[in-house]
Amino acid sequence: MNGSNSMTPAPQCPRCGYDQSGLVAAWKDAWPLSGTCSECGLTFPWSDVLGARFLGPRWSYEHGLHPSLGRWFATLARSLLPRRMWTELTLATAVRRARLVQFAVVLPIVAHILYAALVISRLAADPWVKLSRIDWLLAAVFPYSREVEIAKVEVGGGSIAALLCIFPVTLLIPLPMFVLRQTLTKCRVRPVHLLRGLCYSIPSATLAAILFVMVFTLSQYLIRNGSSGIAVDELGGLIPMFLVWAAWLGVWWWTFVARYLRLPHAPFVALSMLIIAVLASPFVVWGVAGVLLLCGVRF
Repeated sequence: MNGSNSMTPAPQCPRCGYDQSGLVAAWKDAWPLSGTCSECGLTFPWSDVLGARFLGPRWSYEHGLHPSLGRWFATLARSLLPRRMWTELTLATAVRRARLVQFAVVLPIVAHILYAALVISRLAADPWVKLSRIDWLLAAVFPYSREVEIAKVEVGGGSIAALLCIFPVTLLIPLPMFVLRQTLTKCRVRPVHLLRGLCYSIPSATLAAILFVMVFTLSQYLIRNGSSGIAVDELGGLIPMFLVWAAWLGVWWWTFVARYLRLPHAPFVALSMLIIAVLASPFVVWGVAGVLLLCGVRF
């Protein structure tokens, strides 16, 4: 009997992981429908704590028995609808780290491979381009600094702009939660929940970067064909697109903080996370650019 009990996981608070065995042991004649964690103050239904936590939504790539392309696309679609996603995927659903990382990296890796293949094929087709083996390797690892001509349009600058604007902010936005120590300490949010939010935001950031590049390329094409009144240059197109994307990212994390983490003052927390990430991103960009310059990448 003791061995059976030892195999049963202790009931834990969905947000902070605090052991709720003491409250369960205090039950005598009746079982309450909900409880409140004495550590972080989260009110939760006991069915979330005592039920089967590994069963996620049917569409969830994170919780499927086997990796499925259909589930991956279904999860991607949900990640673009944060209100629906964070209603169906809750704190009580177990976090599967390996599947989360798999979901997050698939689209960026595929997009990188396709873009690198495009750049390398165009460079190889240009008889005036003479590159060493190291240059070819750098073009494969970081093709975004190479400008190539496609349909008489120079492609490359928009790629750099998209990466410099979108990905640093996306990757940094969960980190301010550790700066806001009062919120993090008071509510005792486990870092694994922030990992979940980060991983589900990366594919949508990749789609935004692809959209940026497409808009820049189309603008240059229109300029080359005499439609300059319709097209915009890279800087003119970058600023409004970045503002729209930043607003959407703020709403996305606001929904995550309010509906998933269920923290008080969600708008303030989400706005603080976004502002700190935006202010910190230039330092990250300069650091990465310095490393790339040392590796021989020219911008």
